[in-house]
Amino acid sequence: MSLLGDLLESCPPTAPAPAGLRRLVASIPDGPALFAAARRLGAVARFVRDDLRRVEEAAAYLTHPDLTIPADDETLAARHQAALRLTQAALCLAAEDRIGDLFAANRELRSTYVAAYQDAHDRYYAAVSPKEVDQIRTDPAYRSLARLSTIGAIAVPDDRVKVDRILAGAVPTPCRRRVDIELAWKPRCACGLALGDRLPELDRDSILSVTQRGVAQYLEELARPDVSERLEEATGDLATLGRRELADDLAHLVTMATSASGTAPADPDLAVLARLLDGELPTVVGSVLTGAQLIVTRDLATLREDLIGRRYTKRRILELLAHWVDPAGDVPHGGFVEVLDSSDAAGRHAAPSDTRQTAAGATVALLHERFPGVAALLPAHEAADAFWLAAWWGDRPAPPPWLPADLVADHGRVAAAAKALLAEPAAVAELAALDGRITESSVLGDRVATALGLPSRTGTQVAAVLMGERLFGHPVRLAATHLVRQLAGDWQLTSELKDIREVARHHPLLTDAEMEPLVHLADAAGHLAAIEHRLAGLAVPSLVSDLYPSHQAPVPELISRAELACAAGGLVAAEAAEQFRAGAARLLQRVNDVFGEAAADDFAGCLRIWEVGQAIVAPLLAANGRVAVLLIDAMRADLAGHVIPLLGDALPGRSVHRHWAVVPQPTRTAEAMAALALGRPIPAGSTPPSPGPEQAPFAHLGYEATILRSADRDDRTAELRALWASGPPISVAVAAGADERLHHTSVELAALLDEATTSLQRRVIPSLTALPHSIPLVLLADHGFRENPHWGRGPEGRYVHGGTTLEECVVPVVVFAPPTQRPDRP
Repeated sequence: MSLLGDLLESCPPTAPAPAGLRRLVASIPDGPALFAAARRLGAVARFVRDDLRRVEEAAAYLTHPDLTIPADDETLAARHQAALRLTQAALCLAAEDRIGDLFAANRELRSTYVAAYQDAHDRYYAAVSPKEVDQIRTDPAYRSLARLSTIGAIAVPDDRVKVDRILAGAVPTPCRRRVDIELAWKPRCACGLALGDRLPELDRDSILSVTQRGVAQYLEELARPDVSERLEEATGDLATLGRRELADDLAHLVTMATSASGTAPADPDLAVLARLLDGELPTVVGSVLTGAQLIVTRDLATLREDLIGRRYTKRRILELLAHWVDPAGDVPHGGFVEVLDSSDAAGRHAAPSDTRQTAAGATVALLHERFPGVAALLPAHEAADAFWLAAWWGDRPAPPPWLPADLVADHGRVAAAAKALLAEPAAVAELAALDGRITESSVLGDRVATALGLPSRTGTQVAAVLMGERLFGHPVRLAATHLVRQLAGDWQLTSELKDIREVARHHPLLTDAEMEPLVHLADAAGHLAAIEHRLAGLAVPSLVSDLYPSHQAPVPELISRAELACAAGGLVAAEAAEQFRAGAARLLQRVNDVFGEAAADDFAGCLRIWEVGQAIVAPLLAANGRVAVLLIDAMRADLAGHVIPLLGDALPGRSVHRHWAVVPQPTRTAEAMAALALGRPIPAGSTPPSPGPEQAPFAHLGYEATILRSADRDDRTAELRALWASGPPISVAVAAGADERLHHTSVELAALLDEATTSLQRRVIPSLTALPHSIPLVLLADHGFRENPHWGRGPEGRYVHGGTTLEECVVPVVVFAPPTQRPDRP
C-alpha cells in the first residue's frame, strides 16, 4: 500500500500525459517490488468484490454458538481450529492469492462435521428401539396396570399415566428431518441435538418396578372391606344372570386383592392377573364401584298403563321408555334390565327368548343341517357368534375365553363350514350383525386387535392381513388404517397393494364405497413413490413436462377424495388420512423447492407462457389459416385431466397433443394474459395499457384476433357458437368460472374440481359442435392455483394463486388437431 501510495502521490493526475509518464517512470524506486505490491492489492480487491461474502458466511458458521465439538473428537477440533486460523488470516491469504486454502479447509470441516453429526443423530434416535418399549408394554405388570386403570372408580399414585410419562421421557420423539439440509445453514438440527449429548436410556427395571408398585396399590384399594364386599355381591348378581365365567373371574380378582396384603404379587401372579383382566372384567368392576346396579327390575305392567290405548309423538314415546328403563339415571351402559310382567308372570321371558332364537336361527339351523359335527361343538349361549368368531380366530392367539376350546381347535371343519355358509344370505346377515358390534371401543374389538398384532408387523405383513381377510370387516378397518399410517412413512409399500380393488369383490361384507378411501390413497402413494424414486438429480424440464403432470398433479385430488370418502363411512380413520396428507405435503414441498430454484434461471429449457404463440399457435396458423383457442382461467393439471377427455368426446377423430408451459411469478391473470398477447415476459405490476381489454392472446403473431370473455355464462351461448363457427384467424374464448369459483368457495378440492368440470360440460363443451372439423383447437390456461396452508387465519380464502409453485405455474397447452395435422413440438 505504501509503495503504491507514494507512487500515486508523486504523479499528479492533472499533469500532461508526456510529463506525467516521465514522472511516473522516474518515481518507481523498485520495479519488481512495485509490480508485486500491485498484484497483491489487486488480489485483495478481487477478494472483497467476489469472495468476502462467502468468507463472512463461513466465519458466522465457524463461530456459531450452536457449533459444539466434543472434547474427545481431536480430528474435528483440529480442523475447526485450522479453519478459524485461516479465516482470521483471510486478507493475507487473499493478497497471496491463496483464498482457496480457506475455502478448502472450511469444506473439509463442514463435511467432517456433517458426517459426525449425522452419525450422532442416527445413534441418538436409535438408542431406544421400539422393541424395548414394546417389551415393557407387553409385560404382564404393564398390561395389568393398564387394565386396572380403566376401572376409573379408584385412583393410585403410580398409575398408568405416570408410567407412560416415564416412557415418553425416556424415548425421544423421532426426528425425520434431512440432517444434511438442516446443517447447510446452521450447525444444529431443528430438533436441538448437539454433538456430545448423552444418548437416551430406557431403564426397564426401574420402570417395571414403578409399574408393579402401581399394581400393588390398585390391589390394596380393591382389598378394602367396603370395596371387596360390593364386589362379592356383584359376583352373586353375575351368577344369577348366567355369566358364570365372568363371576368366577371377579371372585378370583377379589381373592388376589385380599391375599396381596399390600405387596406386589410375584411374576406368575402378575401373568395370571393380566389374563384375568383382559376382558370386560374392569368395566364391570368400575360399574360396581361407582354405585351402579348390575341388575335392575322393571315391571312391564307399569309401562303398559302409560301406553296402551293412547297416542303419543315419537319423541314422547322415547321419553316414556327412557324414564321407565332408567328413571334416576343411575343404570350403567353395561347393566342388565330384568323385565317382569306382574299381569302375566308366566310369559315374562317368552318374548326375549323367542327374539334371541330368531336372531341366531339361520346360522345354527344351517350348521345342524349341513355340519352336525360343528353344531355339536357350539355353546348353548350366543351359538352363532361363537361359530363365526371361531372361524375367524383359527390359529390366532388369545381367543375370547368364552369360546369353546374344542370349537376353536377344530379349525379345518369350522373354516369349511364358514365358507359354505357365506353363500347363504341369512347367515351373512347374522355375520354382519356381529361385525357391527365389533368396534374399537368394544372388548371384542380389543381382542381382535390384539390377535392381529398390527403394531409389530411390517408394512408387507399388514398389507397381507388386509388382502387376505375374508370374513369380518373390523380387521380390514384396522389393517387399512394402520397401513395408511405406514404408507405415510414409506411410499414404496404401494407395490403391495396392486390388487386392492379386488378386496371388496371377495369379501362378504365390504362394499366398494367403504374401500374407496384406501383405493384413492393407494393410488396417491403410487404416484408419491414414483416422485420419490425420480427426485434425485431431477431436471426442471423433465419435472414440468413429465413428473408433475403424470405423478404430482393427481395426488392432491386423490387425497381429497379419500378424505371425503372417510367422512362418508370409509374404512380408513380420518386421522390416518390426515397423517398421509402431511407426509405427502413434505415430499411435494421438496419437489416445489426444486422447481422454485429454477426461477432464478427463468426456467431455462421449459416452454414459457409467452412462447406458446410462436411455438404452438404460429405453426397451426401457417398450416390451417385459423386456430380456435379455449382459455380456462385458473385451470391447472388436475382440472385439465377432467376436461381433456370431455373435449376429446366433443371433437371425435382428432389427435391430442399435450404440452406444458410455465407461468413465472406472479401467476396472475393480468400478467399472463399480457404475456400471451405481446409474446414477451411481463414483470409484476408492469402490465402496459396495451393490450387493452379487447386485445386477444397471440395478437403479436400478426393475425386478426378476437376474444370472447366470460364465455361460460349462460347468456353467451349464441356468441360462443358464432365465434367457433366463423371467427377470425385467432378466435379466443375465455371461461372464467373456475377462477371465480375458487376465490369464493371453501369446499374440498375434489368438490371444487367436480363443480368446475360440470359447469364447463354444461356451458362450454356443447358449443364445440359448431367448430369446423378442419380447424384445430388449443386448450390452455393463464395460471393455476394452490391450497392456502394458512386458510382460516387471515383474509385469504382456501385457494389462492400468485406464487411460485408447480400447481400455480405449470399450465397445460393441449392441441386438438385435425386428423391430418400434427403440430410440431416446442
